[in-house]
Amino acid sequence: MTKLISQKFLQSSALAVSLLVSLSSTAGLIDNGNGTIYDDVLNITWLQNANIALTAGEHEFGVSTYGDAADFASDFSYLGYTEWRLPTTLAIDPSCSANYSDNDAYSHGINCTGSELGYMYYNNFGLAAGTDAATLINNANIDLFFNLSRSASYFSDPYIGMFDDDYDSWRFSMGNGEQHRAASGSGGLTWLVHDGRVSVSEPVSGAMLALGLMGLLMTRRRNS
Repeated sequence: MTKLISQKFLQSSALAVSLLVSLSSTAGLIDNGNGTIYDDVLNITWLQNANIALTAGEHEFGVSTYGDAADFASDFSYLGYTEWRLPTTLAIDPSCSANYSDNDAYSHGINCTGSELGYMYYNNFGLAAGTDAATLINNANIDLFFNLSRSASYFSDPYIGMFDDDYDSWRFSMGNGEQHRAASGSGGLTWLVHDGRVSVSEPVSGAMLALGLMGLLMTRRRNS
């Protein structure tokens, strides 16, 4: 009887472990333990700090123009990795709720999963349009990040229009899941991403991240 119970326990435990492994392998986001989060579906690495410009003291509340956000990304170095960038956006994205073909063809609105920020919101976070990601709790993937903000939208690619110069970039709101064009010179937030997986042999402490930011600030001041 004891042997039978033990066998059933081991079988149940093995099933539970296999389910956990299956869930973690399909979750899409992996904590690298170094201040970065890896998306194994898109094969990109996000900074765990979703408002790095605020932490670096670049701008009040971390809000800047698109030009400043792009410059910040190009200057940023962390864990020995350069070539950090702003997230990408598909100008023509059939998954979006609104698509225009007159003059400048572009897509915007909700359910835009073709962009990296949209994929994060709808696929990784599993949210429905209109949900404020910054105020949710007990969402395992959202809890991987900090400084997630809904006070302003996050910048992504530059907006390149042939007939309309009033816009300079794309933005995505974590407050409601909406993707839209940003008026030239308007404010937004900076959340950086790197192609591939950013990894080191040992976890990185908050102190090391702070030192990296200090180095970035010193470099930017020397160049300014």
